[in-house]
Amino acid sequence: MNTPQTITGLLALWKPLTLLAEDIGLSQQTVYGWSRRGFIDLTHWDALIAAARERHGLHLSKDDLHVMALATLKERQSRKTDAA
Repeated sequence: MNTPQTITGLLALWKPLTLLAEDIGLSQQTVYGWSRRGFIDLTHWDALIAAARERHGLHLSKDDLHVMALATLKERQSRKTDAA
């Protein structure tokens, strides 16, 4: 499996997102909020890394998530520029 390049891509691995909520023990609202915003609070990164390894065999680091977060931000800014 290829490593996702963005937070949005990472979250898309869990179909439906309720599986991610179950995997990390958080509410569905929290996880859906991440999906809407394309942002995951740093306090949840360790749980997300563990869930990605357990469910999808991905070996991610906090550095990987940081790169994904930056790519997501860049993608979002690009969409805003294109819409203007």
